[in-house]
Amino acid sequence: MTFKNETDLQQTLNTLLPPREVFLNTVFLMQDSDNIFELQPADRLTVLKNVFNLIGVDEAKDKIAERKKEIWYKLKATADTSKYDEKLKRLLADYM
Repeated sequence: MTFKNETDLQQTLNTLLPPREVFLNTVFLMQDSDNIFELQPADRLTVLKNVFNLIGVDEAKDKIAERKKEIWYKLKATADTSKYDEKLKRLLADYM
């Protein structure tokens, strides 16, 4: 790989490596197994997601939930309307 300048190199490294705190917590986890249990639950979850490369799980979960909701609304909008059609026909026939 070639890099134009140090900033380009640093950006590439940032995309390849986990955040500094995750790296340090992972190293500490390997050396002192109690350390991860001293973290706040949200921080512990972030560390574990980074360790197991699951950072994108939350975004994927949100996208799936949104898509599921869209599909549900489309299905609801195109649901069987025959009973309403029959009622409308009766009302129109009664009106005329």
